[in-house]
Amino acid sequence: MIKKSLIKIQSGVDIFQQIRTSIFIMSKCVQQSQVPIYQQSKCLISNTCAMTPVHDGNEMHGFPRNVPSCCAAQKHMMQSSLQEALVFKSRVLDVPSKHDVYVSFVEDGPHKFSVQLQSTSQILSMLMREINSHPLEPLQEPPLPGSVCLGRYTQDKVLCRAVVMSVMENKCKLYYVDFGHTEILPYTDIFQLPPHFINPRVLSIRFTLSGVHELNVTDKMKEYFKQIVSGKLLVLHVRPPEGPPLVQYGDLYDDGKNIKDILRQAFPTLTIVSSVHSSFHSAYQEPKKLSKGVTEIVYISFVESCRKFFFSRFLYNCTNFKLSTAKDWSSLYRAQILDINADNIKVLYVDYGNEEIVTLMSLRLIRDDLVKKLPAQAIKCTLNDWELLPCSEEIQNQFELLTLEKRLHLRVVDVTLDGIMVDLYGPEQNKNIKSQMLNLIENEEKIIRKSLNYQNVENQHSTKMASKIDQRSYIKLPMNLVQQWKNEINIKAIRLN
Repeated sequence: MIKKSLIKIQSGVDIFQQIRTSIFIMSKCVQQSQVPIYQQSKCLISNTCAMTPVHDGNEMHGFPRNVPSCCAAQKHMMQSSLQEALVFKSRVLDVPSKHDVYVSFVEDGPHKFSVQLQSTSQILSMLMREINSHPLEPLQEPPLPGSVCLGRYTQDKVLCRAVVMSVMENKCKLYYVDFGHTEILPYTDIFQLPPHFINPRVLSIRFTLSGVHELNVTDKMKEYFKQIVSGKLLVLHVRPPEGPPLVQYGDLYDDGKNIKDILRQAFPTLTIVSSVHSSFHSAYQEPKKLSKGVTEIVYISFVESCRKFFFSRFLYNCTNFKLSTAKDWSSLYRAQILDINADNIKVLYVDYGNEEIVTLMSLRLIRDDLVKKLPAQAIKCTLNDWELLPCSEEIQNQFELLTLEKRLHLRVVDVTLDGIMVDLYGPEQNKNIKSQMLNLIENEEKIIRKSLNYQNVENQHSTKMASKIDQRSYIKLPMNLVQQWKNEINIKAIRLN
Protein backbone atom coordinates (compact mmCIF):
# COMPACT_ATOMS: atom_id res chain seq x y z
CA MET A 1 0.00 0.00 0.00
CA ILE A 2 2.76 2.33 0.94
CA LYS A 3 4.62 1.31 -2.19
CA LYS A 4 1.61 2.07 -4.36
CA SER A 5 1.21 5.41 -2.65
CA LEU A 6 4.85 6.22 -3.30
CA ILE A 7 4.40 5.29 -6.94
CA LYS A 8 1.37 7.58 -7.19
CA ILE A 9 3.24 10.39 -5.46
CA GLN A 10 6.21 9.91 -7.75
CA SER A 11 3.99 9.96 -10.82
CA GLY A 12 2.27 13.05 -9.46
CA VAL A 13 5.63 14.73 -9.01
CA ASP A 14 6.55 13.86 -12.61
CA ILE A 15 3.31 15.30 -13.92
CA PHE A 16 3.83 18.45 -11.83
CA GLN A 17 7.39 18.73 -13.10
CA GLN A 18 6.17 18.44 -16.70
CA ILE A 19 3.47 21.04 -16.12
CA ARG A 20 6.01 23.33 -14.47
CA THR A 21 8.42 22.92 -17.40
CA SER A 22 5.70 23.69 -19.94
CA ILE A 23 4.64 26.74 -17.96
CA PHE A 24 8.26 27.91 -17.83
CA ILE A 25 8.62 27.49 -21.60
CA MET A 26 5.39 29.38 -22.27
CA SER A 27 6.26 32.21 -19.90
CA LYS A 28 9.70 32.51 -21.50
CA CYS A 29 8.10 32.87 -24.91
CA VAL A 30 5.71 35.50 -23.62
CA GLN A 31 8.39 37.48 -21.74
CA GLN A 32 10.62 37.63 -24.80
CA SER A 33 8.72 40.65 -26.03
CA GLN A 34 9.69 42.55 -22.87
CA VAL A 35 13.37 42.63 -23.78
CA PRO A 36 14.48 46.19 -24.71
CA ILE A 37 14.16 46.79 -28.44
CA TYR A 38 17.82 47.55 -29.02
CA GLN A 39 18.80 44.17 -27.43
CA GLN A 40 16.29 42.38 -29.63
CA SER A 41 17.79 44.09 -32.67
CA LYS A 42 21.24 42.78 -31.78
CA CYS A 43 19.85 39.27 -31.63
CA LEU A 44 18.11 39.74 -34.95
CA ILE A 45 21.23 40.78 -36.84
CA SER A 46 23.78 38.41 -35.26
CA ASN A 47 24.70 35.17 -36.94
CA THR A 48 24.38 33.17 -33.72
CA CYS A 49 20.80 34.31 -33.18
CA ALA A 50 19.67 33.87 -36.77
CA MET A 51 16.83 31.41 -37.11
CA THR A 52 17.96 28.52 -39.32
CA PRO A 53 16.00 25.42 -40.34
CA VAL A 54 16.29 22.53 -37.88
CA HIS A 55 16.38 19.06 -39.47
CA ASP A 56 15.15 16.97 -36.58
CA GLY A 57 11.92 15.81 -38.12
CA ASN A 58 9.88 18.19 -35.94
CA GLU A 59 10.04 21.33 -38.14
CA MET A 60 7.23 23.35 -39.59
CA HIS A 61 7.88 25.64 -42.55
CA GLY A 62 11.59 25.42 -41.84
CA PHE A 63 11.46 26.70 -38.23
CA PRO A 64 11.58 24.74 -34.93
CA ARG A 65 8.27 23.42 -33.86
CA ASN A 66 8.38 25.03 -30.40
CA VAL A 67 8.64 28.59 -31.94
CA PRO A 68 5.30 30.14 -32.99
CA SER A 69 5.07 30.84 -36.73
CA CYS A 70 4.09 34.49 -36.03
CA CYS A 71 7.52 35.21 -34.49
CA ALA A 72 9.21 35.55 -37.88
CA ALA A 73 6.67 38.16 -39.01
CA GLN A 74 6.90 39.92 -35.64
CA LYS A 75 10.67 40.05 -35.88
CA HIS A 76 10.48 41.44 -39.43
CA MET A 77 8.04 44.13 -38.28
CA MET A 78 10.22 44.93 -35.29
CA GLN A 79 13.27 45.22 -37.53
CA SER A 80 11.47 47.58 -39.94
CA SER A 81 10.19 49.73 -37.07
CA LEU A 82 13.65 49.81 -35.56
CA GLN A 83 15.22 50.98 -38.82
CA GLU A 84 12.69 53.81 -39.02
CA ALA A 85 13.43 54.86 -35.41
CA LEU A 86 17.22 55.05 -35.85
CA VAL A 87 18.63 58.58 -35.77
CA PHE A 88 22.24 59.72 -35.52
CA LYS A 89 23.15 62.08 -32.69
CA SER A 90 25.44 65.06 -33.36
CA ARG A 91 28.30 66.28 -31.18
CA VAL A 92 28.37 69.76 -29.64
CA LEU A 93 31.61 71.16 -28.25
CA ASP A 94 31.51 73.55 -25.32
CA VAL A 95 32.59 77.20 -25.56
CA PRO A 96 35.50 78.04 -25.09
CA SER A 97 37.03 74.56 -25.10
CA LYS A 98 40.10 73.65 -27.16
CA HIS A 99 40.64 70.42 -29.09
CA ASP A 100 43.20 68.79 -31.37
CA VAL A 101 41.39 68.15 -34.65
CA TYR A 102 41.79 67.08 -38.24
CA VAL A 103 39.80 68.82 -40.99
CA SER A 104 38.09 65.87 -42.67
CA PHE A 105 36.28 67.82 -45.41
CA VAL A 106 36.10 71.39 -46.74
CA GLU A 107 32.76 72.16 -48.36
CA ASP A 108 32.83 75.95 -48.77
CA GLY A 109 36.21 77.21 -47.65
CA PRO A 110 36.22 78.91 -44.22
CA HIS A 111 32.42 79.22 -44.43
CA LYS A 112 31.74 75.50 -44.01
CA PHE A 113 34.08 72.63 -43.14
CA SER A 114 34.03 69.47 -40.99
CA VAL A 115 36.48 68.41 -38.29
CA GLN A 116 37.23 65.14 -36.48
CA LEU A 117 38.54 65.11 -32.91
CA GLN A 118 41.91 63.42 -32.48
CA SER A 119 40.57 61.89 -29.28
CA THR A 120 38.00 59.88 -31.28
CA SER A 121 40.36 58.58 -34.00
CA GLN A 122 40.68 55.14 -32.40
CA ILE A 123 36.89 54.92 -32.05
CA LEU A 124 36.54 55.77 -35.74
CA SER A 125 39.13 53.16 -36.77
CA MET A 126 37.44 50.44 -34.73
CA LEU A 127 34.00 51.42 -36.04
CA MET A 128 35.16 51.28 -39.66
CA ARG A 129 36.71 47.83 -39.15
CA GLU A 130 33.54 46.45 -37.61
CA ILE A 131 31.28 47.94 -40.26
CA ASN A 132 33.34 46.62 -43.15
CA SER A 133 33.59 43.12 -41.65
CA HIS A 134 29.87 42.84 -40.91
CA PRO A 135 27.56 40.94 -43.33
CA LEU A 136 25.73 43.30 -45.66
CA GLU A 137 21.98 43.59 -45.82
CA PRO A 138 20.52 45.25 -48.94
CA LEU A 139 17.72 47.79 -48.68
CA GLN A 140 14.39 46.14 -48.00
CA GLU A 141 12.22 49.11 -48.93
CA PRO A 142 12.59 52.51 -50.65
CA PRO A 143 14.53 54.86 -48.36
CA LEU A 144 13.19 58.23 -47.29
CA PRO A 145 15.24 61.45 -46.89
CA GLY A 146 16.66 61.36 -43.39
CA SER A 147 16.95 57.56 -43.26
CA VAL A 148 20.14 56.07 -41.85
CA CYS A 149 22.10 53.60 -43.96
CA LEU A 150 25.52 52.40 -45.04
CA GLY A 151 27.09 53.69 -48.25
CA ARG A 152 30.03 52.28 -50.17
CA TYR A 153 32.33 55.27 -50.71
CA THR A 154 33.32 55.32 -54.38
CA GLN A 155 36.94 56.39 -53.93
CA ASP A 156 38.04 53.86 -51.29
CA LYS A 157 35.29 51.22 -51.73
CA VAL A 158 34.76 51.17 -47.96
CA LEU A 159 31.43 51.23 -46.14
CA CYS A 160 30.60 54.38 -44.17
CA ARG A 161 27.70 55.42 -41.99
CA ALA A 162 25.43 57.81 -43.86
CA VAL A 163 22.10 59.63 -43.99
CA VAL A 164 19.94 59.78 -47.11
CA MET A 165 19.64 63.40 -48.28
CA SER A 166 17.55 62.91 -51.43
CA VAL A 167 16.16 60.05 -53.48
CA MET A 168 16.34 59.83 -57.28
CA GLU A 169 15.18 57.17 -59.72
CA ASN A 170 18.06 54.72 -59.30
CA LYS A 171 20.35 56.68 -57.00
CA CYS A 172 20.45 58.45 -53.65
CA LYS A 173 22.47 61.38 -52.37
CA LEU A 174 24.14 60.43 -49.09
CA TYR A 175 25.82 62.46 -46.36
CA TYR A 176 28.67 60.58 -44.67
CA VAL A 177 28.15 61.54 -41.03
CA ASP A 178 31.64 60.58 -39.81
CA PHE A 179 33.51 62.56 -42.48
CA GLY A 180 31.26 65.45 -43.53
CA HIS A 181 31.09 65.01 -47.31
CA THR A 182 28.31 63.94 -49.65
CA GLU A 183 28.09 61.58 -52.61
CA ILE A 184 25.51 60.26 -55.07
CA LEU A 185 25.45 56.45 -55.10
CA PRO A 186 23.47 53.82 -57.03
CA TYR A 187 21.06 51.82 -54.89
CA THR A 188 23.31 48.76 -55.29
CA ASP A 189 25.95 50.50 -53.12
CA ILE A 190 23.52 51.42 -50.34
CA PHE A 191 22.76 49.00 -47.50
CA GLN A 192 20.82 48.80 -44.28
CA LEU A 193 22.54 50.06 -41.14
CA PRO A 194 22.71 47.36 -38.46
CA PRO A 195 20.99 48.98 -35.46
CA HIS A 196 23.93 48.60 -33.09
CA PHE A 197 26.02 50.82 -35.42
CA ILE A 198 23.81 53.82 -34.62
CA ASN A 199 26.37 54.44 -31.84
CA PRO A 200 28.73 56.15 -31.31
CA ARG A 201 27.59 59.68 -32.05
CA VAL A 202 28.66 61.08 -35.41
CA LEU A 203 32.41 61.60 -35.51
CA SER A 204 32.57 64.72 -37.71
CA ILE A 205 31.41 68.16 -36.63
CA ARG A 206 30.50 71.01 -38.97
CA PHE A 207 32.20 74.33 -38.27
CA THR A 208 32.49 77.87 -39.62
CA LEU A 209 35.64 79.89 -39.08
CA SER A 210 35.01 82.52 -36.43
CA GLY A 211 34.96 86.08 -37.79
CA VAL A 212 34.74 84.91 -41.40
CA HIS A 213 32.69 88.04 -42.23
CA GLU A 214 35.88 90.04 -41.73
CA LEU A 215 37.43 88.31 -44.75
CA ASN A 216 36.72 88.89 -48.41
CA VAL A 217 36.24 85.22 -49.24
CA THR A 218 36.85 84.44 -52.92
CA ASP A 219 37.13 81.13 -54.77
CA LYS A 220 40.92 81.44 -54.61
CA MET A 221 40.80 81.92 -50.84
CA LYS A 222 38.54 78.88 -50.46
CA GLU A 223 41.01 76.74 -52.38
CA TYR A 224 43.94 78.12 -50.37
CA PHE A 225 42.12 77.44 -47.10
CA LYS A 226 41.62 73.82 -48.17
CA GLN A 227 45.34 73.48 -48.92
CA ILE A 228 46.60 74.85 -45.61
CA VAL A 229 44.26 72.85 -43.35
CA SER A 230 44.12 69.44 -45.05
CA GLY A 231 46.15 66.57 -43.57
CA LYS A 232 47.35 68.54 -40.55
CA LEU A 233 46.78 68.24 -36.83
CA LEU A 234 45.30 71.61 -35.86
CA VAL A 235 44.04 73.19 -32.66
CA LEU A 236 40.37 74.19 -32.62
CA HIS A 237 39.26 76.93 -30.22
CA VAL A 238 35.45 76.84 -29.96
CA ARG A 239 33.88 80.29 -30.14
CA PRO A 240 30.36 81.62 -29.36
CA PRO A 241 27.78 81.40 -32.17
CA GLU A 242 27.80 84.25 -34.71
CA GLY A 243 24.68 83.16 -36.59
CA PRO A 244 21.95 80.50 -36.67
CA PRO A 245 22.75 77.37 -34.61
CA LEU A 246 23.12 75.21 -37.71
CA VAL A 247 26.90 75.03 -37.38
CA GLN A 248 29.44 75.71 -34.64
CA TYR A 249 32.05 78.47 -34.81
CA GLY A 250 35.73 78.33 -33.95
CA ASP A 251 39.28 79.46 -34.64
CA LEU A 252 41.85 77.09 -36.14
CA TYR A 253 45.53 77.25 -35.23
CA ASP A 254 48.46 75.67 -37.06
CA ASP A 255 51.57 75.59 -34.88
CA GLY A 256 50.25 78.55 -32.91
CA LYS A 257 49.34 80.64 -35.98
CA ASN A 258 45.72 81.62 -36.45
CA ILE A 259 44.47 80.35 -39.82
CA LYS A 260 42.45 83.53 -40.22
CA ASP A 261 45.62 85.64 -39.92
CA ILE A 262 47.33 83.42 -42.50
CA LEU A 263 44.42 84.04 -44.89
CA ARG A 264 44.64 87.79 -44.28
CA GLN A 265 48.34 87.79 -45.13
CA ALA A 266 47.81 85.78 -48.30
CA PHE A 267 44.82 87.88 -49.38
CA PRO A 268 45.31 91.44 -48.07
CA THR A 269 42.12 93.42 -47.92
CA LEU A 270 40.77 96.63 -46.52
CA THR A 271 39.63 97.04 -42.95
CA ILE A 272 35.92 97.15 -43.56
CA VAL A 273 33.39 98.57 -41.13
CA SER A 274 31.15 95.97 -39.55
CA SER A 275 28.10 97.10 -41.51
CA VAL A 276 28.73 98.23 -45.06
CA HIS A 277 25.10 99.23 -45.29
CA SER A 278 25.51 101.93 -42.66
CA SER A 279 24.75 105.59 -43.16
CA PHE A 280 25.82 107.57 -46.23
CA HIS A 281 28.95 109.00 -44.62
CA SER A 282 29.74 106.51 -41.85
CA ALA A 283 33.52 107.02 -42.21
CA TYR A 284 33.66 110.55 -43.61
CA GLN A 285 32.35 113.74 -42.08
CA GLU A 286 29.12 115.00 -43.59
CA PRO A 287 29.42 118.08 -45.82
CA LYS A 288 28.21 121.39 -44.52
CA LYS A 289 24.46 121.69 -44.97
CA LEU A 290 23.00 124.51 -47.03
CA SER A 291 20.06 126.55 -45.82
CA LYS A 292 16.95 127.48 -47.75
CA GLY A 293 17.46 130.55 -49.93
CA VAL A 294 21.27 130.24 -50.09
CA THR A 295 22.90 130.94 -53.46
CA GLU A 296 26.33 129.58 -54.37
CA ILE A 297 28.53 128.85 -57.35
CA VAL A 298 29.03 125.08 -57.52
CA TYR A 299 30.61 122.43 -59.70
CA ILE A 300 28.21 119.71 -60.93
CA SER A 301 30.23 116.53 -60.38
CA PHE A 302 27.75 113.79 -61.35
CA VAL A 303 24.35 113.63 -63.05
CA GLU A 304 22.06 110.63 -62.97
CA SER A 305 18.83 112.47 -63.78
CA CYS A 306 16.93 115.67 -62.99
CA ARG A 307 15.84 114.01 -59.77
CA LYS A 308 19.31 112.96 -58.68
CA PHE A 309 22.55 114.81 -59.31
CA PHE A 310 25.47 115.96 -57.17
CA PHE A 311 27.51 119.11 -56.83
CA SER A 312 30.81 119.71 -55.06
CA ARG A 313 31.96 123.03 -53.63
CA PHE A 314 35.52 121.76 -53.21
CA LEU A 315 35.77 120.74 -56.85
CA TYR A 316 34.85 124.28 -57.86
CA ASN A 317 38.54 125.09 -57.49
CA CYS A 318 39.92 121.60 -58.17
CA THR A 319 38.17 119.68 -60.92
CA ASN A 320 40.20 116.50 -60.50
CA PHE A 321 40.74 115.71 -56.83
CA LYS A 322 43.13 112.72 -56.64
CA LEU A 323 45.12 110.87 -54.04
CA SER A 324 48.42 110.16 -55.77
CA THR A 325 50.29 107.51 -53.81
CA ALA A 326 52.40 105.55 -56.30
CA LYS A 327 53.57 105.55 -59.89
CA ASP A 328 51.21 102.76 -60.90
CA TRP A 329 48.35 104.22 -58.85
CA SER A 330 48.42 107.84 -60.01
CA SER A 331 44.64 108.39 -59.83
CA LEU A 332 43.04 107.39 -56.57
CA TYR A 333 39.79 108.85 -55.30
CA ARG A 334 38.24 108.84 -51.86
CA ALA A 335 35.51 106.22 -51.67
CA GLN A 336 33.05 104.60 -49.29
CA ILE A 337 32.33 100.84 -49.52
CA LEU A 338 28.60 100.19 -49.98
CA ASP A 339 28.44 96.46 -50.66
CA ILE A 340 30.66 93.41 -51.15
CA ASN A 341 29.86 90.43 -53.34
CA ALA A 342 32.84 88.10 -53.57
CA ASP A 343 35.48 90.07 -55.52
CA ASN A 344 32.99 92.69 -56.73
CA ILE A 345 32.89 95.71 -54.43
CA LYS A 346 30.40 98.54 -54.82
CA VAL A 347 31.84 101.91 -53.84
CA LEU A 348 30.62 105.49 -53.65
CA TYR A 349 33.02 108.27 -54.58
CA VAL A 350 32.27 110.65 -51.73
CA ASP A 351 33.60 113.76 -53.50
CA TYR A 352 31.69 113.16 -56.75
CA GLY A 353 28.52 111.25 -55.91
CA ASN A 354 28.73 108.43 -58.48
CA GLU A 355 28.83 104.73 -57.63
CA GLU A 356 30.88 102.01 -59.30
CA ILE A 357 31.57 98.26 -59.11
CA VAL A 358 35.31 97.64 -58.74
CA THR A 359 37.56 94.70 -57.91
CA LEU A 360 39.47 94.26 -54.68
CA MET A 361 42.76 94.93 -56.47
CA SER A 362 41.51 98.43 -57.36
CA LEU A 363 41.30 99.47 -53.69
CA ARG A 364 43.95 100.79 -51.35
CA LEU A 365 43.94 101.72 -47.67
CA ILE A 366 43.42 105.42 -47.00
CA ARG A 367 45.23 107.47 -44.37
CA ASP A 368 43.21 108.66 -41.41
CA ASP A 369 44.02 112.32 -42.07
CA LEU A 370 42.50 112.08 -45.56
CA VAL A 371 39.30 110.81 -43.98
CA LYS A 372 38.99 113.11 -40.99
CA LYS A 373 40.33 116.46 -42.16
CA LEU A 374 38.20 116.92 -45.26
CA PRO A 375 34.45 116.15 -45.15
CA ALA A 376 32.76 114.37 -48.01
CA GLN A 377 32.14 116.93 -50.76
CA ALA A 378 29.32 115.49 -52.89
CA ILE A 379 25.87 116.87 -52.01
CA LYS A 380 22.75 115.30 -53.46
CA CYS A 381 20.29 117.58 -55.26
CA THR A 382 16.95 117.47 -57.05
CA LEU A 383 15.93 120.01 -59.70
CA ASN A 384 13.01 122.17 -58.59
CA ASP A 385 9.75 121.35 -60.43
CA TRP A 386 11.36 118.42 -62.21
CA GLU A 387 7.84 117.02 -62.68
CA LEU A 388 7.25 119.58 -65.46
CA LEU A 389 9.91 117.92 -67.60
CA PRO A 390 9.07 114.80 -69.61
CA CYS A 391 10.72 111.67 -68.23
CA SER A 392 12.54 110.62 -71.39
CA GLU A 393 16.08 109.68 -72.24
CA GLU A 394 16.47 112.68 -74.55
CA ILE A 395 15.53 115.10 -71.76
CA GLN A 396 17.95 113.47 -69.31
CA ASN A 397 20.74 113.61 -71.89
CA GLN A 398 19.98 117.28 -72.54
CA PHE A 399 20.05 118.06 -68.82
CA GLU A 400 23.39 116.30 -68.47
CA LEU A 401 24.76 118.24 -71.44
CA LEU A 402 23.76 121.56 -69.84
CA THR A 403 25.04 120.80 -66.33
CA LEU A 404 27.70 118.07 -66.00
CA GLU A 405 31.21 119.31 -65.11
CA LYS A 406 30.06 122.91 -65.37
CA ARG A 407 30.23 125.74 -62.86
CA LEU A 408 26.71 126.95 -62.26
CA HIS A 409 24.84 129.23 -59.90
CA LEU A 410 22.74 127.22 -57.46
CA ARG A 411 19.84 128.50 -55.33
CA VAL A 412 18.38 126.31 -52.57
CA VAL A 413 14.59 126.22 -52.85
CA ASP A 414 13.93 123.65 -50.11
CA VAL A 415 15.79 121.28 -47.76
CA THR A 416 14.54 117.69 -47.41
CA LEU A 417 15.73 114.53 -45.67
CA ASP A 418 16.84 113.14 -49.02
CA GLY A 419 18.85 116.19 -50.11
CA ILE A 420 18.06 119.68 -51.31
CA MET A 421 15.67 121.05 -53.95
CA VAL A 422 17.49 123.59 -56.14
CA ASP A 423 17.24 125.91 -59.11
CA LEU A 424 20.24 126.03 -61.43
CA TYR A 425 21.41 128.98 -63.49
CA GLY A 426 24.07 129.36 -66.14
CA PRO A 427 27.11 131.68 -65.83
CA GLU A 428 24.68 134.55 -66.38
CA GLN A 429 22.12 134.23 -63.61
CA ASN A 430 19.18 135.10 -65.82
CA LYS A 431 19.53 131.79 -67.73
CA ASN A 432 17.55 129.27 -65.71
CA ILE A 433 18.48 125.70 -66.66
CA LYS A 434 14.93 124.50 -66.17
CA SER A 435 13.59 127.33 -68.37
CA GLN A 436 16.11 126.44 -71.04
CA MET A 437 14.95 122.83 -70.88
CA LEU A 438 11.30 123.91 -71.20
CA ASN A 439 12.13 126.23 -74.14
CA LEU A 440 13.94 123.38 -75.87
CA ILE A 441 10.93 121.15 -75.33
CA GLU A 442 8.57 123.86 -76.63
CA ASN A 443 10.73 124.46 -79.71
CA GLU A 444 10.86 120.76 -80.40
CA GLU A 445 7.10 120.55 -80.06
CA LYS A 446 6.70 123.47 -82.52
CA ILE A 447 8.97 121.77 -85.01
CA ILE A 448 7.04 118.55 -84.59
CA ARG A 449 3.72 120.40 -85.03
CA LYS A 450 4.97 122.15 -88.17
CA SER A 451 6.18 118.89 -89.53
CA LEU A 452 2.84 117.29 -88.82
CA ASN A 453 0.94 120.23 -90.39
CA TYR A 454 3.10 120.11 -93.50
CA GLN A 455 2.56 116.38 -93.72
CA ASN A 456 -1.18 116.85 -93.35
CA VAL A 457 -1.21 119.49 -96.13
CA GLU A 458 0.76 117.21 -98.40
CA ASN A 459 -1.61 114.36 -97.64
CA GLN A 460 -4.65 116.53 -98.38
CA HIS A 461 -3.14 117.80 -101.68
CA SER A 462 -2.30 114.26 -102.73
CA THR A 463 -5.84 113.17 -101.94
CA LYS A 464 -7.36 116.00 -104.06
CA MET A 465 -5.11 115.27 -107.02
CA ALA A 466 -5.92 111.61 -106.86
CA SER A 467 -9.61 112.45 -106.76
CA LYS A 468 -9.38 114.65 -109.90
CA ILE A 469 -7.49 111.97 -111.80
CA ASP A 470 -10.09 109.44 -110.83
CA GLN A 471 -12.87 111.71 -112.04
CA ARG A 472 -11.17 112.29 -115.43
CA SER A 473 -10.43 108.66 -115.90
CA TYR A 474 -13.86 107.35 -115.12
CA ILE A 475 -16.26 110.06 -116.46
CA LYS A 476 -19.40 108.49 -117.96
CA LEU A 477 -20.31 109.63 -121.52
CA PRO A 478 -23.96 110.06 -122.62
CA MET A 479 -25.33 107.16 -124.72
CA ASN A 480 -26.39 109.35 -127.67
CA LEU A 481 -22.83 110.66 -128.15
CA VAL A 482 -21.44 107.17 -128.15
CA GLN A 483 -23.97 106.05 -130.76
CA GLN A 484 -23.25 109.14 -132.91
CA TRP A 485 -19.48 108.39 -132.92
CA LYS A 486 -20.15 104.81 -133.92
CA ASN A 487 -22.36 105.88 -136.89
CA GLU A 488 -19.68 108.34 -138.11
CA ILE A 489 -17.02 105.65 -138.02
CA ASN A 490 -19.26 103.24 -139.99
CA ILE A 491 -20.03 105.87 -142.69
CA LYS A 492 -16.31 106.62 -143.14
CA ALA A 493 -15.62 102.91 -143.55
CA ILE A 494 -18.34 102.55 -146.28
CA ARG A 495 -16.98 105.50 -148.29
CA LEU A 496 -13.54 104.05 -148.23
CA ASN A 497 -14.86 100.82 -149.73
